[in-house]
Amino acid sequence: MGHHRRRPEINHGTVLREEIDDILHFARYAEVVYTPEEINMIYSDRLHFHSNDNGIYKSPFLIVHDVDTDSIVIAIRGTYSAADVLVDLKFDVMPLSIPELEGEEEEHLAHSGFMHTANNIVGDIRRLNILGPLLNDPSSEFYGCSLVVTGHSWELEWLLWLRIFFAMIFRPRVVMRLNLQVV
Repeated sequence: MGHHRRRPEINHGTVLREEIDDILHFARYAEVVYTPEEINMIYSDRLHFHSNDNGIYKSPFLIVHDVDTDSIVIAIRGTYSAADVLVDLKFDVMPLSIPELEGEEEEHLAHSGFMHTANNIVGDIRRLNILGPLLNDPSSEFYGCSLVVTGHSWELEWLLWLRIFFAMIFRPRVVMRLNLQVV
């Protein structure tokens, strides 16, 4: 039996006011990643990490504590530089493993440029051991916080991949939310 792709179902469901408020709340983090000079000024007391690395398969991101929701937020900058445009234009796809969907016949693919960028961000976070001490150590003031991954719509695939990756590492202690904004 040959592999075939199912057409994605389009959900025309209602967007709840709470969901809109949630998206708007976390949008500020996605926006500030575009202005690195403001990050320390605005979030210096809650900032846990900021990378301004930008290049092919490298995108600036920050990790900050959101006091209002008691969440650790990973905000990733969207397309801004020439290097980002080159990554966006890499139209190859690569397999995306989603453990929650194993056993389905449908093949999951992801934009290879976004996946390479996501792998680099995950590599930085793991190499620097940023999230483990914050979220897994019972003596940490952030133990039990939820983890929010946010960014802009172009990064949907690699934000999703990051979410899956972190869910596998920090399950079940961390509540995951994915917030995407079109700016």
